[in-house]
Amino acid sequence: RRVHGEVCNLNDRFSIDMTNKQAISSGLIKSQTKTPIDARSNANGTIGSTPLVFLHRITRGFFGQVVCKMDSLNPGGSSGDRVAWAMVSAAEEKGDISPGKSTLVEACAGNTGLGLAFVGAVKGYRVVVVLPESVSLERRCAIRAYGAELVLTPASRGIRGAIHKARKLSEEIDGAHFLDQFSNSVAVQVHRESTAVEIFESCSGRPDVIVAGVVSGATLAGIAEYARARGSRCRLVGVEPAESPVLSGGAAGPHRIACLGAGFVPPHLGDQSCVDEVFKVTSEQATHMAQQLPAREGLLVASAAAAVVFAAVEIARRPDLAGKLIVAVCSSGGMFELSSGPFEELRRECVALPVSFESEFRCLEREARFGSVDGGRGRAAQSPKLATVDM
Repeated sequence: RRVHGEVCNLNDRFSIDMTNKQAISSGLIKSQTKTPIDARSNANGTIGSTPLVFLHRITRGFFGQVVCKMDSLNPGGSSGDRVAWAMVSAAEEKGDISPGKSTLVEACAGNTGLGLAFVGAVKGYRVVVVLPESVSLERRCAIRAYGAELVLTPASRGIRGAIHKARKLSEEIDGAHFLDQFSNSVAVQVHRESTAVEIFESCSGRPDVIVAGVVSGATLAGIAEYARARGSRCRLVGVEPAESPVLSGGAAGPHRIACLGAGFVPPHLGDQSCVDEVFKVTSEQATHMAQQLPAREGLLVASAAAAVVFAAVEIARRPDLAGKLIVAVCSSGGMFELSSGPFEELRRECVALPVSFESEFRCLEREARFGSVDGGRGRAAQSPKLATVDM
């Protein structure tokens, strides 16, 4: 089934007629045998239609129910895939860019750049992504793995510094095209025509609260447009870092929640009339939730997505939301932050793990079967301990 509009028809499938040429040429069969294959034309066809997943253990006993919109399961690992695919496709339709001739330039906090690198690889574009130097090593490596070029800007200048550098590069590079997600209306359109449609259809048209993080603001703006057009009374909540509460009227500041908050009110949100509530989450709260979700719910998400889930869980505690459905948009996966942020301690632990040799395993197996002469206080007692989670 198709749930997307013309600009972002993300899930077109096609059938390939497979012919057994050898059998035909050898005369074993006289006519062609055709078998339809249900497949995407390329990797871009796997963008979108991400599932909703209920939380159970973390929200046990709460008034509201929380479901996570797992956009981290997009092929490039984030909701940035949607935006990148839509912006590139729209520019192609206008005749502004073409593969092999144009260079795509974009500034971002990480996710859209990763999505653009992915889309560019499939379509055959040279891609230059400009990021603040604070972006995780995993995101950098993933962008490079797709063949894109990376330019880093000082972390102290935030996303504004990356945008300024991207504009400059687009003027210096022949055939460059600056996509500019922060002012490109297609970024809002794709969330209106895909993300919002998927959420409302999966919830039978009746989500009560939708919670999303704010960077460019396109996700919330797009969902708001769709909800208002349907006459929905769904409450929309934007999440921002408590240390950089610009949507709440505060000053921009440093924080540890990657890919959340731009440090300024994004143009897509305008006067913020599309946002019913702004929820502030601290770096510590996001980190704790990012650690809890994989261990208790099996959901490995990045710190920005964890901040959104934290906000959704706290909202579910409110008595006036008893029996209501709260959707948390999880924009990216935790695999992009395994060496830093919420999983930095786990990385150090895994690096320090000792190596157990085969002879030690045989000794442990023998002691398990026949018992140890020292009552289990010998080699078995000295073996490495595995970390356990108290459920």
